[in-house]
Amino acid sequence: MSDFLADLRSYFAAEERAREIELADARPAFERAEYGRRLDRLCRAMSEAGGDVVLLSRPESMCWLHGVHGSLVPARGPARMARTGDLGRES
Repeated sequence: MSDFLADLRSYFAAEERAREIELADARPAFERAEYGRRLDRLCRAMSEAGGDVVLLSRPESMCWLHGVHGSLVPARGPARMARTGDLGRES
């Protein structure tokens, strides 16, 4: 069993290193002004709906907001955003 656990730890460590490299090379999908427009649009919709926080659980929703595509979108749970414009990730 200890060999299995060691292999599992090694696999996840390698995956984490690969993700760090991938994120370091990531470039924005759109200009800062476009990000601002999307954030404003989301905040307005939240305000109209009376919401203070939105959970984005689908990769395409997260991509629409921040522009990160494909494997760079973590599958560890939903992203959250408070109406103040602070992006975060559920832990």
